[in-house]
Amino acid sequence: MSRVSFIGKSLRRVRAGHARSLWESSALQGPETLTVTSAAFAPGGQIPPEAHRGEGAGANQSPPLAWSDVPGGTRQVVLVIDDTDVPLRRPLVHTIAVLPPDVTSLAENALTPDSAVATFVPGAFGRVGYHGPRPIVGHGVHHYGFAVYALSVAVGHVTSVQELLAAADGTVLARGRIIGTDQR
Repeated sequence: MSRVSFIGKSLRRVRAGHARSLWESSALQGPETLTVTSAAFAPGGQIPPEAHRGEGAGANQSPPLAWSDVPGGTRQVVLVIDDTDVPLRRPLVHTIAVLPPDVTSLAENALTPDSAVATFVPGAFGRVGYHGPRPIVGHGVHHYGFAVYALSVAVGHVTSVQELLAAADGTVLARGRIIGTDQR
């Protein structure tokens, strides 16, 4: 057994938990009327590791995503990708992408740091762009939420999760998500 898998197995019961995810934040509450899908994985299914796992474990390409039923009056769309099973106090925010309201899908690998369609709010460790799943070896199944929020305002240039929450508070017209899994 490697040292990494020993650590993963030792921490198997330590999880941030869904209750602490941005999805549960009071600032991002709204009607759950968006339908979010991916051609790469089914809801609750395995995210294909070869293409979509993070650096050092896969090609780190964002999966294709689509969402429908964006309401009229939407001024901006925000995509948040997080891992609620990381053994930390809070879920790990992998990606926050701010998109124009007319964008209803993203092709595979669209969330590169130099994306023409998205601007990014720094996620965990100050990273921008897509950072795919890379769960600790032996830690068990991790759940990755791909949450889409339709906002009634344009959040402008925000530089942190806290600024995003303040700008989006009370403006969610609709939201939806798909959850994928991964384990190593």
